[in-house]
Amino acid sequence: MNVNQESFPEGASNATSMKQILHEGYNLNTLLSEICSHIEAWYLKLKAGKTELVRNAYLKRLYWVNEKKRFKTQGTIFEGVIKSVRDNGILVVQNNIGAELEFSLKEIEFLNKTDTL
Repeated sequence: MNVNQESFPEGASNATSMKQILHEGYNLNTLLSEICSHIEAWYLKLKAGKTELVRNAYLKRLYWVNEKKRFKTQGTIFEGVIKSVRDNGILVVQNNIGAELEFSLKEIEFLNKTDTL
């Protein structure tokens, strides 16, 4: 997580920081404490057996969920919609013809508007 960084090396086209987005600097120790507190709260929910609540909250906040976007896998670019994440971490993406494709870690790349076909 980039917190107070103001500049990034060339080639880091999507890089940003909290300071750049929110226009203020942060005390790293305070921020770390807040992050740990939130992680602990979600951990306690899991420990209490509230797995469905945690899963639903995760899916609700999942990057690009239910949005038509461009992806790349094994050199092929396609449009699809992220539909879910399996319990084992497998990403489920529905392609243009309605088929659900499953991807493990590093098997799929999220393309943004600056990436070319």
